[in-house]
Amino acid sequence: MDRRDGIELATPWVGRHRLEQWPVDRRHLPERIGQFTIIVLGSALASLLFAVPDHPRPHMILTAGLAFVVPAAVWWVYTTFVTTGLSTTRLLGGQAYTYLHIPLGGSLLLLGWSLGQAVRLVDTGTTRLPMEVRLLLAASVVVWTLCGLGLYALSNRPSRARLAIAGYGVASVSLIGATVREPRLLLFLIAVAIVGYAVLLNRRLTAVREEWERRSGG
Repeated sequence: MDRRDGIELATPWVGRHRLEQWPVDRRHLPERIGQFTIIVLGSALASLLFAVPDHPRPHMILTAGLAFVVPAAVWWVYTTFVTTGLSTTRLLGGQAYTYLHIPLGGSLLLLGWSLGQAVRLVDTGTTRLPMEVRLLLAASVVVWTLCGLGLYALSNRPSRARLAIAGYGVASVSLIGATVREPRLLLFLIAVAIVGYAVLLNRRLTAVREEWERRSGG
């Protein structure tokens, strides 16, 4: 890293107060970071795709389908959050919004790798997933969930309902990852838990958005 890189990294922190006085574009920054996040999610899907054999047997198609549900639900939650515009209400200088996407992006890459490992091990005939793969899969979802809660908190103080939804996501995935060893059963339960989390959170985001629009209109 040369001097110019150091200056670029330090500028947002040194000039934090000035950036908050003249905030970044509320559409441009979320759009750019959102595009990068979708690319990262695409890389995660590629890791999963590469784990599927060229001529998969029926049980492998089912396994890959269960694994695909997880990143699909992640994409659904993220796009809903971005399109509601809730992330832009208190963007200010954009530092918190930007830096929260670093662990979020890392969790998506880890999610893709761990799902790919699970699918690959099923193809080899494994009946019990190693503890490391299960914990990494659960950890990636937990980090993604907590980063999502952090992004939500930038624009709205989390209500009890929002905290309960996040708690459900963290607890359910952690419990499944720690106790379920059979690969297909684990993927099925993880998929059900994440889809349930996505449904609850999307309903909550929609309700908050409608309430915000009513207040703005009033």
